[in-house]
Amino acid sequence: MHDSVHAFAARALSEEAVRGARVLSVGSYNVNGSLRASVMALGAASYVGIDMRDGPEVDMVRDACVPGLCDSVGGPFDIVICTEMLEHAENWRAAVRNLKECVRPGGLVLLTTRSKGFALHEYPSDYWRFSVDDMRRIFSDHDVLAAEADPDAPGVFVLARRTRDPEADLEAVEAWSMRLNVVTWKWGNVFGPEYVNRLRSMFARHLHVPHRFVCVTDNPSGVESDIEIVDPRTSCLNALEMWDVDEKMNGSACLRRLAQYDAAASRVLGNRFLSIDLDLVLVGDVTPLFDKPEPLRLMNWTYTGGTIYGGGIVLADAGALQGMWDAYRADPVGYGEASRGADSIFIARRALRPPVPVPTRAKPRVVVKGITYQFVPAMEKRPQREHHSKFGPPSDQSVLNHYLRQNKIVPTTWSEADGIVRYFSGSRAAYGPPLTSVPPGVRIVVFGHDDKGVMDNYEHEWIREYWR
Repeated sequence: MHDSVHAFAARALSEEAVRGARVLSVGSYNVNGSLRASVMALGAASYVGIDMRDGPEVDMVRDACVPGLCDSVGGPFDIVICTEMLEHAENWRAAVRNLKECVRPGGLVLLTTRSKGFALHEYPSDYWRFSVDDMRRIFSDHDVLAAEADPDAPGVFVLARRTRDPEADLEAVEAWSMRLNVVTWKWGNVFGPEYVNRLRSMFARHLHVPHRFVCVTDNPSGVESDIEIVDPRTSCLNALEMWDVDEKMNGSACLRRLAQYDAAASRVLGNRFLSIDLDLVLVGDVTPLFDKPEPLRLMNWTYTGGTIYGGGIVLADAGALQGMWDAYRADPVGYGEASRGADSIFIARRALRPPVPVPTRAKPRVVVKGITYQFVPAMEKRPQREHHSKFGPPSDQSVLNHYLRQNKIVPTTWSEADGIVRYFSGSRAAYGPPLTSVPPGVRIVVFGHDDKGVMDNYEHEWIREYWR
């Protein structure tokens, strides 16, 4: 337990309030500290600790989310304490309702929990993050005596007095979900449903944090029934009619994925998502890759003389690139054209070069003794052009690279050193030889448009072993 939690409890619970009180501790399993000793030292009449599993300082095994908790533990109590538990309750609203029922009218609730930015800590699971504003809304039916941020780590502390029957609208409070939403996209007929089914199975084997697997598709035929389907045509993901009218996109069909960067997409994709391509193979534990706190993390494909940020593996908080989505939505055709080629190695290399000298406007000609002289022009610097007509159509990846470069944003990235490597074949084989076996330390092998036949035909035994 954080020292700041002990400090808050010492300030919040006076000897006068505690002396002679019956105290209930919800989530009392002592992992790294407890308030029991300090509360009893203030003269509490009794202290009952409950938790969903037996262990140190657990007097009764009870699930805080099950209705009827108050009667089952002999309530109501004068003081209810809940420290560092609420983020671990899958149904936090049910837990809060029970906390409120367990305290008598006029009694106190002391609650501490974690806020957004605090790392995942599973004891045994970790689901939610709460803000100070969330807590004020949750306890709007109580007299909130204190609601403050933890000064030492992302968290929130609350002391509230029950003054009337609980009536706060908990359904209107949206806590930040720590569950990772793994999102893949399928359109057209290039990839069959087996790509979706196998990707879900690979994540089930290799991602060891709570997660939800979602497929965004307008054709779920053949996708296993227990995979959650989001139909983009009936959701906010069809902004700009990008799913129904390809011509409006003026570019690659994968521009559809740009809608995931709108904060409104959290309604269907969740607070935090991992957007990932279908044509890759998980070959090792990917938990270290995706159990990361940063609001945005991208793949850094480093070539000689330049960097391209990949759009096929994106870990992001909802709205982390809201500016990019707003810029594209305001002028899809113009912004798409401005991004053309921004994800090419030619542009990536050129972005690192100094501007090219070009002549300034010519000086006037001077005629001396019948001979015309032209002043030699000085040299000025002019920025490089950002795209060239020879590049392919705009894509979500070109828009991503254009926006980041234009706004001088350097995101946190993965690199090949993290165990994400490419399988090269066809026209891309010039960058390196194909992987005939999986090198040590590799976690994901990313395939490209030239490689689909390699996967479909199991051209290497390791593909058969892992792609299932």
